[in-house]
Amino acid sequence: MYSIPNPPFIRELLPSMPAGKKTWLTVRNDDIYSFRWGNAAYAREYVRNIPGPDKIAGFYMGSDGYIPGREFLSRQPENPRQLVISKQWYSYLLWGRLSYDPDLPDALFQKIVANRFPETDGKKLLTAWSEASEVFPLITRFFWGDIDLRWFPEACISHPRRHRGFFTVRHFIEGETMPGSGVMNIIDWRKAQTTTGTTPLQIADQLEQHAKRALGTLPAAAKTDGKELQATRNDIEAMAAPGRILRRKNPWSCGLGAI
Repeated sequence: MYSIPNPPFIRELLPSMPAGKKTWLTVRNDDIYSFRWGNAAYAREYVRNIPGPDKIAGFYMGSDGYIPGREFLSRQPENPRQLVISKQWYSYLLWGRLSYDPDLPDALFQKIVANRFPETDGKKLLTAWSEASEVFPLITRFFWGDIDLRWFPEACISHPRRHRGFFTVRHFIEGETMPGSGVMNIIDWRKAQTTTGTTPLQIADQLEQHAKRALGTLPAAAKTDGKELQATRNDIEAMAAPGRILRRKNPWSCGLGAI
């Protein structure tokens, strides 16, 4: 769900579907359980890329191994703890409204966010939110795992017994990219005489741009310590952080995200 706004996996199935028959899509959120994701442009494009009503009756979204009940991560929890659907209200709002009308403009969502957080600049907050929310999809296109058992980007891990556990720099170097995404993995890119898609360095540049715009806009957008606003700010910073590129003069002192 949070990998690319035009996933290719259903394309080969559509021609084999009987005429006059429709199916429901399972849209798998195996990606973001903890953070308050929010990018209207991504959700809008995703909805527009769902096959037409001649084949698709609709879609339902959700995860396989995670139950969105009450949140369990807050260090200052509500009593009782907040429902996940309330914590991630903006994400659910985007998918719900844009599924019915993908032509809803960004101006509407700016008004909604400004109304939710009247104490801050809603437009700037939304810009930072949208930019930070591009980071995980970009990373997942570059380092592919089709379900959370193989790739859970919020923690850089996979199942410790059934897959590889925590992913190291070597895993990223040797990893595969998302099928059909047009992104080259590191090994193929190093061997190639000519580039045939988006290169690892281009992915790194895009990550850096999104992170810079998110973190550069956010301080001006959120100046108060309101509990929900501060939690939203923290999530924006956390989602942007993996996109930061650390450029070092010493080529031997490099790590994940370093060039």
